[in-house]
Amino acid sequence: MKQDYINLKHATLCSIAFLGLYVAVYSTQNVQSQIYDIDGYKNLGYISNAVAYLGQGLGSIFCVYVMQRVGDVKAMAYSSLLSLPFIICLILPALNTDNKADNNFFFSQSFVTILTIYVSFLNGFGGGINQPASGKYISDCATENTKGFFFAFFWSFYMGSQVIGNIISAFALGYFEQYYYVLIMAIICFCSGMLLFFLKQPEVHHNVLRSVENVTLNAASNQSIDPLNQLMIDAIQAHNTLEEQSLKDNIKSLWGLVTQKRFRLFIPQLCWSGVSIAFYSGNLVELMALTVDDDEQVKFKKSMLAMIAFGAGEVLGCFFIGFFVDKFGSKVASVVNIILVILMTLSTLGYCIAWQYGWQAFLMCFLWGFQDSATNTHSQEILGFEFDNNFEPFSVYNILQCICCATLQIVEISVQTRRDYIIFTVFIGVIGVFCCSTMLFFDFREHKHGNTDQHEQQQLHPNAQAQLTLNDSHQIEEDNQYLLENDQSNQIYNGEQRKHSQDITEVSLED
Repeated sequence: MKQDYINLKHATLCSIAFLGLYVAVYSTQNVQSQIYDIDGYKNLGYISNAVAYLGQGLGSIFCVYVMQRVGDVKAMAYSSLLSLPFIICLILPALNTDNKADNNFFFSQSFVTILTIYVSFLNGFGGGINQPASGKYISDCATENTKGFFFAFFWSFYMGSQVIGNIISAFALGYFEQYYYVLIMAIICFCSGMLLFFLKQPEVHHNVLRSVENVTLNAASNQSIDPLNQLMIDAIQAHNTLEEQSLKDNIKSLWGLVTQKRFRLFIPQLCWSGVSIAFYSGNLVELMALTVDDDEQVKFKKSMLAMIAFGAGEVLGCFFIGFFVDKFGSKVASVVNIILVILMTLSTLGYCIAWQYGWQAFLMCFLWGFQDSATNTHSQEILGFEFDNNFEPFSVYNILQCICCATLQIVEISVQTRRDYIIFTVFIGVIGVFCCSTMLFFDFREHKHGNTDQHEQQQLHPNAQAQLTLNDSHQIEEDNQYLLENDQSNQIYNGEQRKHSQDITEVSLED
């Protein structure tokens, strides 16, 4: 229905901003390992990626606290600017193509290493805030009926950055000096960060609808309860509780979520997303470069051209799994994810055995992007709709993802030869199948809120619908006055002027 897509314009602007931001960030991360190696800084690219993901994990711990203080929109906007120094810093190795380290302190190994680690940490810390904040923002834009579409829509832009970024990388690094590439990415990053400042808060109604349904059923069994007033009291109390939480309370709350039995089943799939990122950002480009027998510029160009297929897989995979989520449910989507991981592993193993750049490189990259997009989109819709709130789960997701990614980035330094890649690929494939298989035992809430259950509830409580119509004009006037009085202390929410809660409730009731 039309009401399900009322926030599509907000989701679109957010998606476009993240497209530009991660065109710059992800393409830079994809190529930095090779750039640092070529320019005489050896494995600094791997170390940079590992530090970035450690910073991202730490940023995720502070994410909930920051969002509660400034709102998810400003949290995304300000944190996105922390990626700019990381990109600009790459200008040093780019200018050091003639190995000036012996004559200039600013190109020395020690200075470049310290600076790179520092800006990589800032970049990761910013990502640790803006990525969970974007997940919360998109889940606020979506409804239970459109969660698969909205997360697929956002992910197609977010990881579409791999297509555009890798096209720019292929031609900029193939035909121009490295510093031109760095300048282009810095400009894109800055403009995208500025765009996030123009985001508006979406009209959140899926959580309100659930609350209305619960209060309605209580009201039908107890005529003395006013469902509208009870809903507003619960909303105000919940909001005040969140604003009163300290950073220590936030950390305790995150730990409490991790220790929940239901969430523990979800942890392996969240960890798999970190493993996947580590491989495609650290090993995939390096693997293809090893199989190209040519000069460094040609290796760059061919590797990044194949990575365009990776980006195409990212764009298509999210809509593919989104269809399964909305049509058949998240449990069936879990089976699809397992199949995709197996196909991706077989294609990578085949490339390692053939050890020759060709069409297999494009197939391998496409399947890596396809499965990464599918598992991440699946995970994000679960994070947004399967737990009591939609900000703490995204923070934990980022923390676990970053720990696994950073750990594997360090391990990848030792993967150098054809034999290493074959063994490592088999190991990654086994881990992937295991991690995605745990979701087959996950108790999805969506099965408990189907149309059949709603129909049975209406039969058990025939007066519920009548109570929420509020046809009595006098009752409406009293409720409006109640909302105005109780909303004064909550006019500032997510760092912006809120609409009155009355507007949210009316939208929900009309739906």
